[in-house]
Amino acid sequence: MKENKPLAEDLQEILNSGEVQNFLKAVEQFNELLRDKDIDIKDFIKQSCFSVTELYYRGRLLPELTLKYSSTDDYRPNLLGWGYAYTLNKLEDLQTYLAINPYPAYKSKEAPTVMKRSLTEDLSDIFFDVNICMGLMAEGTDKAVEQALFTFKVKFDCLLGILCLEVIRVLQYIKFWVLPGIKATPDGPILPSKFDNFRVGLIDCI
Repeated sequence: MKENKPLAEDLQEILNSGEVQNFLKAVEQFNELLRDKDIDIKDFIKQSCFSVTELYYRGRLLPELTLKYSSTDDYRPNLLGWGYAYTLNKLEDLQTYLAINPYPAYKSKEAPTVMKRSLTEDLSDIFFDVNICMGLMAEGTDKAVEQALFTFKVKFDCLLGILCLEVIRVLQYIKFWVLPGIKATPDGPILPSKFDNFRVGLIDCI
């Protein structure tokens, strides 16, 4: 965070809290993982299972904020230093999966629909949303920091939290079923043979 006048005492106390500091560490770990150009795809799958889970868990634990130095009209994205998710180029065939689209459930009595989703696009969306708020944090003003913390809480309690859960589900599926080479369950085959190149010994995946 760049040098600025000191934050308001109550806001600094929130920023220094264990909940916020643990969340920011989870963000840093997630960013480092996605920006790693050299990581092996198998290691990426294994590490991202933990990283996205930690990010979601810490995001849900963030404290509730009552806006004091800003308002909901003050929100404006800031992409300062968000970088690029290099690892996502390596996912290749570990891409498309089926997920429940939660939105129709809020608009009608119809059951949620199943839709095709992209692991790369979903990880990119998480990466993008998180680093918009980190750009605000970097401004270091009462208004910007409060907006960042408030937006983090709202996003992880709502749609960004849902997205994290879907990504966690598919990453765990790949880690514990595809990579170990488990080919079938009583419900049918796991995944097509195109994933054979990503399979490793079970002991390496745990």
